[in-house]
Amino acid sequence: MKKLTWILVAVFIIACVSLSCGMAPAFAETAPGVSEPRYTNANVAAAADNETIYFTSVDITNITTDGGAPSFHTNYGAANSCGPIAGTEITVFYDKYFENLVPDWQSYYPASGKYRITSSTLLEPIFWNLYNLMKCNVEDVGVSEADFKSGLQTYFKNQGYSLSYQTATKNGTLNWDTCVSAVNNNKPIVLFVGPGQIYDINTTWDDRHILDGFDIKSNHIMMAYGYVQIKYYNNGVNFRTEKFLTLETGYGFPTTAYLKINSDNLDAAYVINVA
Repeated sequence: MKKLTWILVAVFIIACVSLSCGMAPAFAETAPGVSEPRYTNANVAAAADNETIYFTSVDITNITTDGGAPSFHTNYGAANSCGPIAGTEITVFYDKYFENLVPDWQSYYPASGKYRITSSTLLEPIFWNLYNLMKCNVEDVGVSEADFKSGLQTYFKNQGYSLSYQTATKNGTLNWDTCVSAVNNNKPIVLFVGPGQIYDINTTWDDRHILDGFDIKSNHIMMAYGYVQIKYYNNGVNFRTEKFLTLETGYGFPTTAYLKINSDNLDAAYVINVA
């Protein structure tokens, strides 16, 4: 008994010292006993490194959905809310084709088909509706993949439409053919990612591209609406090919970025179908 008593005392002392030194464990994104990751409005920061690719010629394919995509990154003071932010972007995207997803507002310009600058006032009720339907910050911080998917489906069902998900991955990475087909058929893709990099592609010069990285600090949800394929040549020889998805990030900056098709921080991806 004495030995046990001294062990308990030692543990107590160590715990007190740890707390007094600020060594308390960081809050995990997955709650105890919950295996499914949680997705939050993760911070993003410019990466310390970037990559310069030199070439003598280049061939760029850059395709987006018709009219691009709506840009929305307002969280109305709600923490950990990348789920309802991405859900609002998807809702506004499809409002162009299915009336009344955004009541009393036309999400695009009829003459050009391009999306309007999003109205934070008109979209606030949709954001909070999705926030509640997705159970954001209820069981833990942010949303789970399952709650995001069911919440978005419920919103569309309440507006009179059916929303379904088609897997856009193969062997744990993005399926390029599926993503290309989705964009070509005017369908966005929702991405669930862990910490990792997204990119800006700086094409200012004729003989080089610079890939500027941005570090996503924790789990995040984004919408993809385009794809980019870049073939680099030196003296007629294709020495490198890069493939990306074009993103609406849900951040104030960068609002638009690119995810490598072979990114290793992908958890899941789904083509959004609506009928």
